Amino acid sequence: MHMKSTKKISDKGLEELPLITVITLSYRSKHLYDAVRSVLSQNYPSIQYIISDDATEDFDKDCLLRFIEQKNKGNICQALVLHHKTNIGTVANYNRALHEAKGKYIFPLAADDLYVNENVLYRWTQAFAEANAPVMCAYCDNYDEAMQNFLGRWPRPDHARILAKGNTEAIYRVMERVKILPGATMARTSDSLQTLGYFDETYRLLEDYPFAMQTLRRGAPIAFWPYSAVIRRGGGVSDGKKPHPQLVKDMEVFYEREVYTFSTDPNRLREYLENRKRKNMTILNFQKKWASSGLCGRLALSLRFPSCFARRVYHRMFRI
Repeated sequence: MHMKSTKKISDKGLEELPLITVITLSYRSKHLYDAVRSVLSQNYPSIQYIISDDATEDFDKDCLLRFIEQKNKGNICQALVLHHKTNIGTVANYNRALHEAKGKYIFPLAADDLYVNENVLYRWTQAFAEANAPVMCAYCDNYDEAMQNFLGRWPRPDHARILAKGNTEAIYRVMERVKILPGATMARTSDSLQTLGYFDETYRLLEDYPFAMQTLRRGAPIAFWPYSAVIRRGGGVSDGKKPHPQLVKDMEVFYEREVYTFSTDPNRLREYLENRKRKNMTILNFQKKWASSGLCGRLALSLRFPSCFARRVYHRMFRI
């Protein structure tokens, strides 16, 4: 995995930048310290770093704080580590962290993920300041669980073009059918906590999709920064190959509350989404069989499922 760096930042530019907040949510996170190192490596001069753990049994808050203190280059103005005694779920955990945020801009970094290089927060903050929007997303680069194989960039090119145009109604209509705003890069202004509210605790694990739909319905712009910001590790609760049962329940509630209720043609939309669900199941089954098959087995699969094979070739060629 190659992490490209950008040019060195001038000290003058750094001095003019506001305090920002980075939030990392943790729960039994094997790679938490990798994420922390990624934040500590940033060149941005004024960071409040909040890590909020959702009742991991052996979580060592003091050890983590000592690690941050030892590695701090001086730009982490405040390190705040929260640890809940009982598991409250991703959404409530995120909201608890947001209540502690003091930065003008609030950036996410999941405990399994990394920033693409040490200058991301500097460049992202500059773009956010110029965007005049309460929410801003960027590309994220998807990797496998071992962070060895690049799986593609999200959002895909056609969806990125829609986001770049900034038409909230057009984005909303696409989002009824497919999520094109990466939650891994969904940054917010601190002002948006008052104007748009916190994440909806009707859901336990699903925070970004309901928030995005509610924001778009209000006509609030969601800006798109057309650069990769986060390297996203596969294998989490939102991994499409093995979704968490609670996330599946959240998605069912989400579609009833946030999609069908406001759709101009809910029956047609419901039929489309049901057909897509069946298609996705076929694709997942194909991928599982492909991974466990030899040459002859793969040849048979390509003949039996030509559309799935064509999709695999397309994704491998264009890395999307």
